[in-house]
Amino acid sequence: MMKDICDAFPTARKTLDKISEIAGINVPELLWNSDAAVLSRSDNSQLAITAASVATMAVLEEKGIVPASAMGFSLGEFPALYAAGVLSFEDVIKVVCQRGKIMQSVCEK
Repeated sequence: MMKDICDAFPTARKTLDKISEIAGINVPELLWNSDAAVLSRSDNSQLAITAASVATMAVLEEKGIVPASAMGFSLGEFPALYAAGVLSFEDVIKVVCQRGKIMQSVCEK
């Protein structure tokens, strides 16, 4: 997930590295080297999906493509809130990490 994009666009890799710093987890390692069991955990999958969305947005913005509006459903609401400027980069990662942890804890009960 996202390896080809990061190879083609250094901005995507830099974004994943920034996300790693905020989340306290090596996001490229999670995306590129995790097996299905690890990646399918709610705490990991929510971070991975959001990281892919935010990194893709960074590449598009670098190319001059910015959204006029944004929307999402469920987890997709959080990258949409970031795209719309409602949540900061750091806040969207922190919120999604916390959301994933909470949902994973429920799955384990």
